[in-house]
Amino acid sequence: MNDASSRPNYQFGVELEVFLVLKSFCQNVAEDGTMKDNFEERADHIVRLYNNALSPQGEADRNYPRMVRLTPSQSSSVIVSHSRRWEFANPWQIKDEPTLYMYGIDQSGGWPVEFASPIFDYQLMMGDHIIRGPCRHICPWVTSIKKFFEILQDQAIVLKNDKCALQVSVSANDRYGWDSLDQVKSLSKSILYFERAIRSFLPQYRQDNDYAKWNGSRTQVTSTTTYMNPQFPSVSNIESRIALVDACATVEDLVRLMNNRHKRWSWNFTELQKNPNSNFIYGRVEFRSPPGVDNWSECVAWIHFTVEFLHAAISTNATMHRFGQFSRDLTGLIKFLDSVPPLLTRGLKATYRRELTFPDHWIPDIEPIL
Repeated sequence: MNDASSRPNYQFGVELEVFLVLKSFCQNVAEDGTMKDNFEERADHIVRLYNNALSPQGEADRNYPRMVRLTPSQSSSVIVSHSRRWEFANPWQIKDEPTLYMYGIDQSGGWPVEFASPIFDYQLMMGDHIIRGPCRHICPWVTSIKKFFEILQDQAIVLKNDKCALQVSVSANDRYGWDSLDQVKSLSKSILYFERAIRSFLPQYRQDNDYAKWNGSRTQVTSTTTYMNPQFPSVSNIESRIALVDACATVEDLVRLMNNRHKRWSWNFTELQKNPNSNFIYGRVEFRSPPGVDNWSECVAWIHFTVEFLHAAISTNATMHRFGQFSRDLTGLIKFLDSVPPLLTRGLKATYRRELTFPDHWIPDIEPIL
């Protein structure tokens, strides 16, 4: 029995930060080379290894997203041309990650890099082939992410530490956006209501992070310093915070409320922009709190959680009356996720929740094979 519902057209992409020790790259960092030169040399080597591994003997008919190195000029072009939208056809991208330099910049300790995935259709999870459409090619995402890590781990030692992160960006439909402001408000209110619950199952080093501060509650940035979103300066109860979301008349108002004009929050809304000719809102919302990952199963688990949370948030109108059915702890969050038609079979749901260390009594039993 497959108890998953008909799935909406949620789209997503991931960015992941890791340190790589290349198994086949023995050259030391050139003493006269710049950091940029040394990174580009190694990044190009990774790109060659990855793309060459995509078509080994016996797998020539399979199709997976290829990889490119994103140069500074290309990055600037993407920012100018696609600041509010995702591109239609994009491969895996590897780019420099300067924020990790201080934690390891030599080959023995691993090179700090960030990978950005293609845009995936959440509905299309498994398979061996790209579905070729008129505008872009859609790759089965679980298969593609497994392949990505398989090749990476074959060619390099993949390392992470508590400074690495995984970001999962989502949109509510296949036009890379949101049908209305109400959808984005529902997500925002759900985030504020369940922040404490989400915090509870993150690793301790991600529970209070300056790069992913809590949108509506205090973040313990250091042992002596806390930070609160100044848009909620004197709002002490959840009803008042949700009322502030309801009062937002435009997406610009909502972004200002949730992000205070910068992206370093647990949920980043700064990419959103309204279509001037309709209610449609372009852009993605980025979940920035997950820890760095060095394997495909943990990466997939965080994607499932993010999309399940989005699904629960926008499937019905998020009101205090609805939220009143759920406690604000992990128990209430899981009941919230399970209160709407499921996106996943019980087996897939059980697998991802075990990966994220949810309590056993909230992991569904796998249906028997008859």
